[in-house]
Amino acid sequence: MKTMTTTLLLLVVLLTIASAQVSLTDPYCSAVSNTTELCTECYPGYYQAGVAGGPCVLQDPLCASYSSSEVCTSCYLGYYFAGVAGARCQLLPANSNCATYDFVSGNCLSCWWGAPQGQICA
Repeated sequence: MKTMTTTLLLLVVLLTIASAQVSLTDPYCSAVSNTTELCTECYPGYYQAGVAGGPCVLQDPLCASYSSSEVCTSCYLGYYFAGVAGARCQLLPANSNCATYDFVSGNCLSCWWGAPQGQICA
């Protein structure tokens, strides 16, 4: 009986190690395909970059929402897309005179006084 218990325990340990191999190669992968041994799912806050089975990459923590293809579609208030929609979110320029911003370009759209000129009011 003791030998059977030891054998079962050893089997459980080996299966645990085998299923944890993903975390050894990609610590952000939460599930692996038994047939391909590729990552099939990432932990929350990460997504698969590139093709299926690709590495898990940290999502932009300043992004408020993502499309189904993991492209950032909006930034949190006070942040804007750096250049084009889908890029990483960046802090809006410090311009207390700017009343409204374009959250894609970071440009000031209207000022409390003066006229907008790019990311500043003049």
